[in-house]
Parts: sequence; C-alpha cells; structure tokens
Amino acid sequence: MMNSPQQFEDNRAERLARLEANVEILIELGREGREEHRRMMDQILKIRTTDFRVLVGLIITCNLGTIGLLYKLLAPLMLPCIKQTAVSKCKLLTRRLLMLYHSPL
Repeated sequence: MMNSPQQFEDNRAERLARLEANVEILIELGREGREEHRRMMDQILKIRTTDFRVLVGLIITCNLGTIGLLYKLLAPLMLPCIKQTAVSKCKLLTRRLLMLYHSPL
C-alpha cells in the first residue's frame, strides 16, 4: 500500500518537529555539561592549592625536624667554631624557608 503525498508531508513535518525538539534538548544538555565542568575545575583548583600549601608545610617541618635531630646527635662531636657556624646556617635556612612558605602565591 502506497502512502499518499499528504501523508508523506505530514510524516516529514512530524519527524522534523521531533528532530528540532531533540536538538534543543541536546543544546541544553551541552550547556549544563559545560557549567558542571567549570564547577568541577574550580573545585579542583581550590583543592590543588590547599594540598600544595599543606605539602610544602609538611616538607619544611620534616626538614627542620631532621636538621634538629642531626644537630643533637652530631653536636657533641663538633668543635665549638664549627658548631656556631652550623647553628647560624641552620637559623638562616629556617628563616628563608619560612619566608618562602608565607609568601603569597
């Protein structure tokens, strides 16, 4: 059974309307996806910055603790002039690390 030209036109118009509706839905989904992507990237950047600062603080703390332990273990073996030089260099290093940690990014 053959379709009449009128039925063919009605069918084409109906299919075109459905296609246009689907395209509008896809466009809206694309916008929502981009907004969600932006929100996720903002959250990732905030976490990354916080983690970096925590990691730098942890590294500085561990290094200072290690230097302190080494000084306590090796201090009795050092000559007095060498001991004073080591203490002044340790203080200078500590100041520089703290200035680096507290400087704005």
